[in-house]
Amino acid sequence: MKIPIQYILLIFIEAFSLIKGEKCWMPMVCDGKPTWRDLNTTRQCTKDEEKALKALTERLDGMESKLNQLEKTMEESMTNSVPPSVVDVKETTKPSVVDVKETTTTKDKKTSSTRNSTVAATSSTKESFLSTVRPQTTKVEQSTVTVLACPAPAAPDNGTVDTATALEVNQTIEYSCNAGYVLQGSNIGKCEENGTWGEVPTCVVDLTCDFESSANPTCGYTRLNGTFQREYTDEDVTGYVLSGNGTIRSLPKALTGNEELCMSVDIKGTSDGELVAKAHNGTVTKAIWPFSASTTWKTEKFILKNVHSTDTEVQLELESSGNVELDNITTLNSYECYGLATPCFKRNLENGTISPEQDLYSEDQEVRYSCSNDSKLEGGQTGTCKAEGSWSTTPVCTPTTPCAKRNLEYGTISPEQDLYNEDQEVSYACNKDYILEEGQTGTCKAGGSWSTTPVCTLRCPVVYKSKCFRAIVTDTRDVHLSVSISKCGDNLATIYDVTHYNLLRDYLRPMVPDGQSVFYVHTGMTYREGQLYSSTKQAMSLPHNIWRPDFPSSDARNTHVIVVVSRDPESRLQGIFNHRASNEYHGGICENEL
Repeated sequence: MKIPIQYILLIFIEAFSLIKGEKCWMPMVCDGKPTWRDLNTTRQCTKDEEKALKALTERLDGMESKLNQLEKTMEESMTNSVPPSVVDVKETTKPSVVDVKETTTTKDKKTSSTRNSTVAATSSTKESFLSTVRPQTTKVEQSTVTVLACPAPAAPDNGTVDTATALEVNQTIEYSCNAGYVLQGSNIGKCEENGTWGEVPTCVVDLTCDFESSANPTCGYTRLNGTFQREYTDEDVTGYVLSGNGTIRSLPKALTGNEELCMSVDIKGTSDGELVAKAHNGTVTKAIWPFSASTTWKTEKFILKNVHSTDTEVQLELESSGNVELDNITTLNSYECYGLATPCFKRNLENGTISPEQDLYSEDQEVRYSCSNDSKLEGGQTGTCKAEGSWSTTPVCTPTTPCAKRNLEYGTISPEQDLYNEDQEVSYACNKDYILEEGQTGTCKAGGSWSTTPVCTLRCPVVYKSKCFRAIVTDTRDVHLSVSISKCGDNLATIYDVTHYNLLRDYLRPMVPDGQSVFYVHTGMTYREGQLYSSTKQAMSLPHNIWRPDFPSSDARNTHVIVVVSRDPESRLQGIFNHRASNEYHGGICENEL
């Protein structure tokens, strides 16, 4: 808006009338200059008119001061802000106001009461008044000025400013921040008369997030890895949450020295130690808080702190090794974390392991200790994280001399290891048909020796002449001679006499398979050219009543000796006989030294 300077003066001088002397005049502006108009009146000026002149003089003194101030302000604005536009080049004036002397007259109530809005001045004071307001002419470049506008506003760091509106005086603008930042200061700026926008607000990192805003769904948090994504849910809560696994990281938050930030997060569906809060300083990441198990929604408080006390800012990381749901990451007042239990840090157990293995542990969380094979655990097998961040026990794995794995012939040792710790216990068992001697268990003693020496001995069903005889048989006639030799360790049996035969016959009879009447078993004896030989190739003889009727056979092909046993004890179709070695039977009889 442009205001001619001469109009400003006209407004002031036309607001009052001047009266002095015998003639009355009315002030006016002609050709841009102040002057007087004679009212052609012959009446005497009233005392009220004299008083009006005095009042006007006082008002003019005040107006001069205001005009000077206005001129100064306009000059400063023209220098520091937007240049004025040039309309006309004319002479402009700067009034110089001086005091006007008062002349005393007689008060006329009638004149005073009936006076018009224009009040005249006497001719004797005309020149005096004009001298008080007569301009001191100065040549300038323009006759009008432009009311100042503000320059284009600057946006705050990490923010924006709405400049869609005009930039004139009293116009307003609106500030806002980018994702992950919050405004400190007023969001509204106003163009002041001095051409400035006032104090510009700042945008600072905001760690809070409820994942609901469609414009800023993750609040500046970024996914470093994993499957985390914003999903809608109507189970337990209704709205958007962050679901999945992996790691998310905030923007850098200013945090100096040992300063701490009390925070909380809503979690669901996590196991002990599965979700951990970490601090990141740009290069180093440090676990700072574990979260306990939660199958339903639960609010967990934690304390965010710098990685190092020399850091000036920190980034919050939330890392989950399993699938969880997160919501309402919130910054709290510091007093809300008073009394919060301090987590326990992972301890180092030399020559041993801790289970479960985590960087941090929650209050009351229990762990189990174990030592390597060459160490002995002392100080307790378990430990519990206490409220002040310490452990209930201090385990130590002391090196010891281990016991070496022993060989148990015809048996097994459990657990089976190459080395055993001091005081570690094992159990022994023997294979089928063997008997365990010297105890069922053993303990590793200090120095690396065992408390017992187990032995598996053959369970012997028939003992004769300090030898053990047992049968290895099947229910079908499909065992070749070579198989029986192998199973008996090349020790197929010899029948030494009638007594021995009767013992073996009675031992084999219960083994006759169901549905069969007889049972055939290989021996280690042979028959060649009318001579019977033992398993050791020694010539021998057996009574005729041991042989099956019509045997031994004189057929040279029948060199192998077999025992046949009948289910019927009185049957004549049992005994020994010689036959071809290629035939298959139910199994064989083994012979071993006791």
